[in-house]
Amino acid sequence: MIRASNAAQPAPEENPSRPFIKQPEPHYFRTKELTEKPQVLSDVSPDLGLALTGVPEQTAILRLFINEQGDIDRVVIEHSYLPEELVPLVTDGFSKMKFRPGKIDDTPVKSQLKIEVRLDRMSGTP
Repeated sequence: MIRASNAAQPAPEENPSRPFIKQPEPHYFRTKELTEKPQVLSDVSPDLGLALTGVPEQTAILRLFINEQGDIDRVVIEHSYLPEELVPLVTDGFSKMKFRPGKIDDTPVKSQLKIEVRLDRMSGTP
């Protein structure tokens, strides 16, 4: 029987001569740093409201991280009283938005947009 052994080659995390270097987070410009703010091209699906039926009326603060193509890279909920099980629905719903990207001069750049979302009480019937 032949066995492969990696005893001579320690795993990367065990090799002190090659430390793991974390890449820095990309910089997302704030709207005040932009010459042109991101503009909504495709809004949140109305189906998101249906998924939130029964949620108490409230306001949520979200931060959208928008890339140079106008797609959402990440959604962070900064403040809300949403039940934990609904957080993925909200972040997923807002991550599908499409923007005309923010620009500095004529160059599209990564940007972040802080928004306030009002969740109105919805009943299960039309």
